[in-house]
Formats: sequence, C-alpha cells, structure tokens
Amino acid sequence: MSGFISFEQLIELYRRIEFTDDSMTGSFLLKDQTDCDFIDQLLKDEQKFGIILDSGNLVVGETISLTVELPRTSFGSVFRNVRGMLQAPKNLCTELDNYFIFDIQFSKKDMEVPQDIKNYRMVINFLSLLEEDSAYFDKTTYQYIFLGTEVFKLSPRYSYETIRELDNTSLENLISCFKEDTHREQKLDILVNSIQVITEDIDDKEKFEYMLNNLQKLKEQFLKGYKIFASGFSYDKIMDQLRTAKVEEMGKIHKAFSDIQNHILGIPVASIIVATQFKKASTWQGQGITNTFILLGCFIFICLVFLVLCNQKQTLKVISEELVHKKKQINKEYSFIKDDIDGVFKSIESRLTIQRWAFRIVGVILFVGLISTVFAYILVTEPVLLYVTTHCSWFASFVDLIN
Repeated sequence: MSGFISFEQLIELYRRIEFTDDSMTGSFLLKDQTDCDFIDQLLKDEQKFGIILDSGNLVVGETISLTVELPRTSFGSVFRNVRGMLQAPKNLCTELDNYFIFDIQFSKKDMEVPQDIKNYRMVINFLSLLEEDSAYFDKTTYQYIFLGTEVFKLSPRYSYETIRELDNTSLENLISCFKEDTHREQKLDILVNSIQVITEDIDDKEKFEYMLNNLQKLKEQFLKGYKIFASGFSYDKIMDQLRTAKVEEMGKIHKAFSDIQNHILGIPVASIIVATQFKKASTWQGQGITNTFILLGCFIFICLVFLVLCNQKQTLKVISEELVHKKKQINKEYSFIKDDIDGVFKSIESRLTIQRWAFRIVGVILFVGLISTVFAYILVTEPVLLYVTTHCSWFASFVDLIN
C-alpha cells in the first residue's frame, strides 16, 4: 500500500487494535498483504502517525504488538477518553474538526453518537448562543466578555463529570427558547443576566461549571426575567401601538389628498371660466387673441395641477414603502399576533388603493377637461376652425354633424 494516508484510515486501524487494559499498547492481526504494507508505511514516519512496532514481523497471518502515540495535531487528534479531550481549554469552547476517542471508539464523523458526546455538543451549542451576546471572545484566556452595566467575564471551564451528569433536558429546553427570533437580543441579555445572578457568590473560574450543574435554577431565573420583560409587551399594549400607528398613517394618506383639494376644486371653477369667457371670433383681432390667451391659461393650470398630482403620487409611494417596511419589522418582532397585525395593515393598504384611484380619476378629469377646452376653442375661433377643418377631414365631418 502506498500513497496518501488519511486520518480515517488511522481510525480504522485504531478500531482493529485490541488494547491491553488501559494502556495504548495492543495486538493487531495482519489479515492480508494490504495490512502489512499499511503498517510498514506508518512505521516509516512514526512522529507523524504515532504508530510504533513493539514486536512481531510484518507477515500475513501474524499478530503483532503495536503502541499508539499521539499523531501530529495537523493530521488529527486522538484521546484515551472524553476526560482527556476536555483537558485542553480550546476543546471546552469548540469541537475539534477531526478526532478519535479510544475508550468509546468514537470518531467525529460517526453517525451513532454516545451520550457523553451528545451532552458535550449541547454545551458547545449553548456557548455559541452566549457568544452572540458577548462583546468578544478572549482567545488567550478563553473568556467570553459581556458588556452591560458592568463587565462580566465567563470562563467555560468544566469537568468530564459535569458533562456525564449534565441535565440535558433543562439545557435543551433553555436553548429551545431561542429558536424564534422574537426578542432574541433581549432574551440573550436576560440569559447572561440570569447567569450573573445565580453565580454571584461563585468564584470566577467555577461560574460556568456551577451553572451547568444548576441548569434548572438557571432556567427558572431566565423565565422569571423574561416574564418581567414580556409584561411590558402585553397584547393590549401592542394593539394600542398598532392603532396609533394606523391613525398616523391614515392621516398621512389623507393629507396627501387634502393638500391638493383646492387645486382639484379649481378644476370645475376653471371650466366655468372657460365656458363663459370663450366667445365667437371671426378674425384674429380682439376676441380671437382673447380666446387664445384663455386657452394658454388653461394649459398652464392643467400642467401645474398635473405636476402637483405627480408629486402627491410619489408621496403615496413613499408611504406605501414605509408601510411595507413597518409591517415586516412588526411581523418579525410580534410574529405570534401576525393575523391581527395583517388586519390593521390591510385597512391602511385599502385606503392607499382608494387614494391612488382617486388621483387617477382626477387625472382623467383633467385630460377630458383639456380636450373639451381645445374643442371649444377651435369651434368658437373661426380662423382656427377653418385651418383645422381644411387639414383634418374627420374634424370637418364632426363640425358638420354638430351643426
């Protein structure tokens, strides 16, 4: 056998060695030539692979004696037991990428996980949760630093006995409180504060282990703190806030229309002025010029009203985008009353839709008024009428029809 040797191949060898008592020496049966070649390759670099031949020959069918020492850490980590793995401070905070534990014959990639490892991984997950709320993690002292009313330092130190006897049910229930994003930041603050409260009289180096040994107490303190926090967010208070927000948004929408209602009311007034001021003009002199200025004034008025309409439509667009953002934020924070929140926003969205249609109708009225004014101007101003009927046959037919 030649070529690259993986840590998984070493693990397979470890599983086949029959160790003597608690020592790292054991017997290994060479079943075929592949086994002989594999052991021979390992023995060529004892420092890297940590395999030493104590006795026996590399012959198929022979049982040899091997001693297992630690391989290079870059290659993989091996431990006699879980207790040995927990000796390194780094392993108390994060799980190694690749490792093997002899006494339970466990590799990180194994599908069947012993209870001790399940408990260990649950503690690591809990530390990941605490890290979210920490200001930073000191890699030199392996401490989580929390900044609140005072600086709180937590050293994740614990023994194998604590892992073995872990109250995993309480810890799992505590972690499950953070599955939803509702008030996540506040809940993390409450959790850290709860740890401070229950470990107030405990030595700094023993705080974390004391907490793991008193998870029921921690859970009760956390739930009590969260209830106090949640009392400020009762259903009635939330709905009152939503109703207030609804009134404010309705006011903004109403203001978008009321700001231009004088301009809108000016449309029929302008129509009356046009109707009374347009007079029959047989030449460009006198009344013909007057009619032209009236038409020009009508154009200016309609352009100004159109610009105001466009501005107010943009205001409605901004209000609509703000509503979408508010709805998203509120739904995220109060997901448990989503239906009630949707009901409030639905009425605001309906009002927005009505307002948009109102602006469209005003726009149509402006357009119809403009066309009517132009028609009236042409009909009463004979030089213009003559020019249009000469160059536009359908308009000439229309004039004949109304005459």
